[in-house]
Amino acid sequence: MIRTLLLALAALILLGGCSSKKYYKPTQDTTTLYYQKEAGAEITAVALDGASLEDGSVITARGLYEHILKPGQDLIAQNNDYLIASDRKGITLYNSLGEEKHRLETPAKALSAETSGDLAALVLADNSLVLYSLENGSVLFKSKQKPTKSIASDVAKPIFFDELLLFPTLDGKVVVVDKANKKELRDFIVSSEKYFNNIIHLSIEGQMIYAATKYKLIAISPRSVQSFSADINAVRPFKGGIYVTTVDGRIVQLDTALVTLNERKFPFAGLISLSLSETALYAVERTGYLIKLAPDLASYHLYELLDVIDMPLFITDDTLYYKQRAIALP
Repeated sequence: MIRTLLLALAALILLGGCSSKKYYKPTQDTTTLYYQKEAGAEITAVALDGASLEDGSVITARGLYEHILKPGQDLIAQNNDYLIASDRKGITLYNSLGEEKHRLETPAKALSAETSGDLAALVLADNSLVLYSLENGSVLFKSKQKPTKSIASDVAKPIFFDELLLFPTLDGKVVVVDKANKKELRDFIVSSEKYFNNIIHLSIEGQMIYAATKYKLIAISPRSVQSFSADINAVRPFKGGIYVTTVDGRIVQLDTALVTLNERKFPFAGLISLSLSETALYAVERTGYLIKLAPDLASYHLYELLDVIDMPLFITDDTLYYKQRAIALP
C-alpha cells in the first residue's frame, strides 16, 4: 500500500499525470526485509568504494569510520592505505584512524583517485588526468581530455598495474600511461556518446581489462578487444566473467570474452546496483525490491524493502545501506 502510494505520487509530480510509465511488478511471492540497525547519519554522497554521511562519517566495505570528513568533503576512494576525500580545492588522504596524512591542491574537483606508494592518480571534473607525487605535491603527468557536458554518477578509479597506469576518462576512453617514464602510450575508446559517457567501471581480472560506460562494456586482452553493447546500469566482475544489469531490466552473465552465459529479465525493473557474495548475486530494484539470485541466474528470491529507492544507497557483499539504516543481505 505504501509503495503504491509513493509511486502514484512520483508519477503525478514527475510525469505530470502521464500514464505511460510502467513499473516492475513481481510475479512471485516476496519476503519483507526490515532494517536491522541504524547506520548513523543520512547518506549524502556515494562513490564506488563507499558512502559519505551527513555527520562527516564514512561507510565502506570495511566498516564505519566516524566523523572523518571535513565540511565540504566527500569520500571518492578507499584502498589499503588511505581513505581519499575530495573537495572543490583538492584531496585529503586519511589513514584508518582518521588522521590526515597528505593534502593535494587541485585546479578542479577530483572525482576519483588511486594511490601507489608515493604516487596519486586523479581524474578531475574538467576531464584532466593527473599524476601527483604525495611527498612534495608535484605534478608528474597531466593530460587534458575532451571537455564533457554531463557524466553518469559512477566514476571509475585509475588503476596501477605493473609498469602501467590506466586512467578512466569522462569522455569514454581508457588512457594507458607508462608509470616509469610518465608518458602516454595509447588509449582505448569504449564509446563515443555525447552525454553521460564517462567510464563507470574499470577493473583487471587475470589478464583481462574490463572497461564500461553506460553504453558499452569492453574486455581488453593481450590478443583482442571484445565488446558488449547495451544501455548499462551496473557492472560487477566475478571469477570467470562479469555481470551486467541493463536499463530494460536484464541481468546478464558474461564470460571473460563477453559471450553471454546466462540471462534473466525482470520487465520494467530498474536494476540500479549489484553486489556479489560467495553464494549469491544481489540486485537492487529502484521501486523497492532486493533480488537474490543464484550465481548462474537459474533461480531467484524476491525481497521487499520498506522504501522506494529515490536517494543514494551503498551496498557491500553483506549489507545494504540506505538513508540512515542498514540491512544484512539475506
